[in-house]
Amino acid sequence: MIKNSLATKIAIATFGVAFIAIILLSLFAYDSTKQIVKENMLENINRNINSEAKVLSFRAKDIKNDILRVSVSTEVSGLMRGWFGSGYDMQENVSLVTWKKRTKRLFSTMMQEKDHYVQVRIIMANSEGTEYIRLDRKNGKIVSTKQKNLQDKGQRDYVQRGFELKDGDVYISNTELNKEHGSITLPYLPVIRAITPLVNEMGRLFAILVINVDVNVLNKSLILQQNRDSNFFIANSDGNYLINYDNTKLFGVDLGHANRLQNDFELKDYLNSAEKIDFEYYDDNLAVAMKKVFYDLENKENYWILGMKSSSLNIDKKIELLRIKWVIMIFAISFFIALLSAFVVSKMTKHLRELTRLAKLIGRGENVDLNINSNDEVGVLSHTLHTTLSRLKESKLKLSEFANSLEEEVAKKTKELQEVNDSLEEMVSEQLSEVRKKDKMLIQQSRLASMGEMIGNIAHQWRQPLNALSINIQNTQMMYESGNLTAEYVEKNTQKSLFFINKMSATIDDFRNFFKPDKEKELFVISEMIKQAQMVVEESLISRGISLYIKGELDAKANGYKSEFSQVILNIINNAKDAHKNNSSSEPFIKVNIKIDKEHIFVEIQDNAGGIEEDVFEKIFDPYFTTKDDDGGTGIGLYMSKVIMEKMDGEIYAENFEDGAKFVVTIPYNS
Repeated sequence: MIKNSLATKIAIATFGVAFIAIILLSLFAYDSTKQIVKENMLENINRNINSEAKVLSFRAKDIKNDILRVSVSTEVSGLMRGWFGSGYDMQENVSLVTWKKRTKRLFSTMMQEKDHYVQVRIIMANSEGTEYIRLDRKNGKIVSTKQKNLQDKGQRDYVQRGFELKDGDVYISNTELNKEHGSITLPYLPVIRAITPLVNEMGRLFAILVINVDVNVLNKSLILQQNRDSNFFIANSDGNYLINYDNTKLFGVDLGHANRLQNDFELKDYLNSAEKIDFEYYDDNLAVAMKKVFYDLENKENYWILGMKSSSLNIDKKIELLRIKWVIMIFAISFFIALLSAFVVSKMTKHLRELTRLAKLIGRGENVDLNINSNDEVGVLSHTLHTTLSRLKESKLKLSEFANSLEEEVAKKTKELQEVNDSLEEMVSEQLSEVRKKDKMLIQQSRLASMGEMIGNIAHQWRQPLNALSINIQNTQMMYESGNLTAEYVEKNTQKSLFFINKMSATIDDFRNFFKPDKEKELFVISEMIKQAQMVVEESLISRGISLYIKGELDAKANGYKSEFSQVILNIINNAKDAHKNNSSSEPFIKVNIKIDKEHIFVEIQDNAGGIEEDVFEKIFDPYFTTKDDDGGTGIGLYMSKVIMEKMDGEIYAENFEDGAKFVVTIPYNS
């Protein structure tokens, strides 16, 4: 019979010490924790208020900067010149319609960047205050209001106030619920309006620019932190709640109820004093802090009151949280005490260690006496092991007999596996030989494909020089038949023809040497290679009335394969020329602009041929992709251009720009 079990001894020693430590430390921690929470609650609220007030002030300043930046933008200035110019901007040669579209794009871009801007308008400076441009945020999208849906806003206070502003002034309205057609919109939308006049260069008032700011989105970080027991709130200068956990208290003046800040707290003269910025209130059940945030520094009457309160329930929660931390620490200390107790337990396990020593001797095959006199579990365990050891000896004999029969079976199976392995090696050898034959066939097919691709490239690059050479010969014949053929003209056309022939010869050399690793780079002037490409297609461009301009850093130099670079430029110019063929532009052009930064040269090639269709945009650099099947396009030009530029550590990409496409070729800059 077990009088005192080992588990009981360990449990009593470990948990006895730990329990005493937990009780003592818990009593000490409870009182001190509650006092600490009370002392720091108001300090934490003020810290949060000041942090959020800085963010709110920054956003208000950002609104003013945005409206001033837009009011003097290129788009708005052009819009005013077009309006006062009877529909046309003589300075930039741009129509009023175009400036209006660009202004809408500017407004849309600003609203996409600032999600708290819900409406941007231009309201004309007439007696009706007619909306001229209006963009709204609806269901997450930026929508331009149609002409027939624009409203007259001349009777609204903020519009009349805007017409009285001087150039460069900004008026920030008080916060109110948004109204359309004289009625409050649903769902409720609290807004402030930033307003500035639009005055042209002659000092004439054109209109006012109005930005409606969603106060909820502007303060969404505060709204996300709301809860019943500790929450932020915002009120306007009259004490009307704009943000509150209790939605029934919102927009008191607009909705006709008297739930205001001064009804919930004893503010005294806080709302009426411009000098009093901060407000604090604290007792055992509630902690409140407020701060005025002036969103219009030029008008001290326009401000928000940013506040935060914490109830007694929240204080109790914080106390409970700290208490939990104390308990965790206490248990950690108790664990250390338990380790210390292990030393005491080791004294109680003397018989257990003796039993372990005897078990090791048994493991080495020695005969030992397992009878240990002990009144606990160790005594029972030693008796059980003695019985088990006797039975193991009997099992060992049976196991030896089974092992002998198993060895014979393993030898038989091993022989069978060897036979299977021999036949498997022969099968693997045959399959490997077949795979090698297929590899050789694939290599040969790859070589044939490369040869066909090179021939196709040569044919594509020869097409334009042959056409130009043909035109040159025809022009010589026409001059001869008209009797105007001179030695100077013959000399000039002979030089052009020789250039085209040399270009064709150089093309063969370029494609023959393109993949040779020992092809050398050389320093060349970018503009000269562009002019070489221009000479190839000059006659064709003139015959189609297409103007080609080259400007920018004409002396820029790069290190690379100049002939291949010239071919890249020629491919892009040819594509622009072909695009003009399918687009009826009144003044077709191709502009080449060379730019430089610290590390790269950028060659921008722009046309006004209508641009690239969106459904093919991602495929234009793929090999053999072409949109000119009817005109004999091979689809290899842009692909080879991409390969050439990557070989020169550069790149080529395209984008739709204004009324056409723009290709940008970059190459490392050699200063």
